[in-house]
Amino acid sequence: MFCWRHSFTSSLKTHMSFCSYRGNLVMFQSEKEKKKQLSKEDKKALQEEKLKQEEKYMWAIVDGVKE
Repeated sequence: MFCWRHSFTSSLKTHMSFCSYRGNLVMFQSEKEKKKQLSKEDKKALQEEKLKQEEKYMWAIVDGVKE
């Protein structure tokens, strides 16, 4: 009897064994260190900029009312 779950997981494990995420880890760690070294004012400015970019996704207009 053919079990698709077994074939999927075994092939996925084979393909994932070739992946290396070391570069991503190094990049995220360096970004984290850069953020730690920023001053309080710079951190606040980054937070405000991020909030401004996400503002349009925070609200929905339903029946002409902003919710």
